[in-house]
Amino acid sequence: MPTEPTSRLAHRIVMAVVSALVVALSGMTAPKANADPWPTDWGEDYGVFNPDRGAHTYCFHDAEPPVAALRNRMIAAMDHLAASTNASTFEMVPCDTSSSGGQTDVVWRGATVIVNGTEAIGLTECRRRFDNGLCDRYRVTVNGSLIRSHYGADDNRNRQYRKTACHELGHTLGLNHFNAPHESCQRVGWTGTITDAWTRTWTAHHRGHIDDWF
Repeated sequence: MPTEPTSRLAHRIVMAVVSALVVALSGMTAPKANADPWPTDWGEDYGVFNPDRGAHTYCFHDAEPPVAALRNRMIAAMDHLAASTNASTFEMVPCDTSSSGGQTDVVWRGATVIVNGTEAIGLTECRRRFDNGLCDRYRVTVNGSLIRSHYGADDNRNRQYRKTACHELGHTLGLNHFNAPHESCQRVGWTGTITDAWTRTWTAHHRGHIDDWF
């Protein structure tokens, strides 16, 4: 699974996909020259990590909901997706995650994230995969308690909430990490003291990939 670590050191990708089915996809949009490939391929064991087509619906986990400030930033990330790309979004109340055709694509939760024994800022998991290899439902966890312990000021916390929500949502759209010098929320690590717009949006390159898909 793609995660956001707590530092800018080499990033560990932890795959914990519930479905073990691996399907080789063909006919995907070719990556643009001199850019990161899209959709992201997480390796031969898990295949291409990208969403189904149609509206990118979302809900909030009943048992582990995010705190209000974090929830607001998650909603802002979804609204930005709809406003800046061809993707449409809407919130489902309650979550529709039935095993026989549930319609929720992204389930947001606020909880502790542990990756290989180390606490991380966020984690995106594909919890249900279609037979054609596309991901039907993602669970996205943002470690709000870690963010609150890292930053004392609410402004810094809220900026990190927004950046991490954008970052993890990007993974549900097939986006990989896109570190410096690229100005994108797909950078990893702590950015709560940075006010620049890139901490809460994607590059035109990434938005182009999203538009081509939706």
